[in-house]
Amino acid sequence: MKLTDKAIKHADSNGKKRLKLFDGGGLHLLITDKGAKYWRYRYRFNGEDCTLSIGTYPAISLKEARQKHRDAQTLLNQGINPHQQKKALKIENRRQIRQSVTFEHIAQEWYQRRKPIYSNAKAA
Repeated sequence: MKLTDKAIKHADSNGKKRLKLFDGGGLHLLITDKGAKYWRYRYRFNGEDCTLSIGTYPAISLKEARQKHRDAQTLLNQGINPHQQKKALKIENRRQIRQSVTFEHIAQEWYQRRKPIYSNAKAA
């Protein structure tokens, strides 16, 4: 049976360590004993069981989780491991941030903000 927003909102682990609510096709919502809710997608790639973390509920809605699930299935159909793809994108984003934010860049911004404070009208 497919999940509904109402069922997700009222779902609780009822003291169990973990509870999984399945939506179909490997997509499920993991509910911890503390009430945290995590979207997961279980799939097989090259004969191995894999799990893709999609996000937390309610930050990722049921509709968004289903879309991310479909996107991951598309990658699988193309022979791409969604978990490895996500990991590669994260590494690339970090690399781009490191390249764009240099000490010189930060120092120049700091200097431009502080420049009016240090100007001396009497010295001019």
